[in-house]
Amino acid sequence: MSNHMRVELFKQSGFSIMSAIFIVVILALVGSYIVSLASLTVASGNLTVQGTKAYFAAKSGLEWGIYQVAPVGGAGPYNCPTSPTTLTFSQGGLKSFKTVVTCTQAAFTEGSVNYNIFQITSVGQYGTAGADFALRQLYVTVVQPGV
Repeated sequence: MSNHMRVELFKQSGFSIMSAIFIVVILALVGSYIVSLASLTVASGNLTVQGTKAYFAAKSGLEWGIYQVAPVGGAGPYNCPTSPTTLTFSQGGLKSFKTVVTCTQAAFTEGSVNYNIFQITSVGQYGTAGADFALRQLYVTVVQPGV
């Protein structure tokens, strides 16, 4: 009888190895999923920061364009800057960003008053394509009495 018991013990130990291998494979798959999820979270956070910086680059371009058509204390004449104008940032948080500012000008008469209408569009951009590409576009309309 003792030989029969040895055979039974040997068969049961093989089943334990299969269970252990299955558990190790499942844990490895779960671990790789967690690592990929964590890296996607980091990449998403970086894109959010790049998008915010692109927004502020575009806003800087709008402010520059508004100053060009309506300088503080300026007496006119009010004209669009050369369009398109590319602004590049070389320092601070917007380093490596560029902004393209375009301006169109139209005249409008209401009653006996002439107005200049400026449509300023600013596009803040980082990169040209790929995972780190960010772009934001803003526009504003400025209306001034004509000179």
